[in-house]
Amino acid sequence: MKKRVFFLTQLKPDADVDAYERFLREVDYPRSQELLPISYYRATRIEGKAIGEGDSPFQYIEVLDIDDYDAYLAAFANPSPEVADLMAQVFSYIDDRTAIALFGEIVE
Repeated sequence: MKKRVFFLTQLKPDADVDAYERFLREVDYPRSQELLPISYYRATRIEGKAIGEGDSPFQYIEVLDIDDYDAYLAAFANPSPEVADLMAQVFSYIDDRTAIALFGEIVE
């Protein structure tokens, strides 16, 4: 059964926004779908809250559709060198101390 994963993230203070978004388009989207059981992956730059006042505590929300959630988890539990390299690249931009990862079943 398909699962959907959401990552709520902030960049590290010294990360360049343009470089990160170029990395998403040129590296992270295609490599993630090549290496992992992901059928859809896109990030959205958060511009603000749709309801309520104040700033969002996150800069991005990333949405991934996972075809085989057990295989997805296994790929991170025992990463191949390619997956480990991709993870290192991601976390060179993302502040892992503030990131939140959520998942659930897609309602169709």
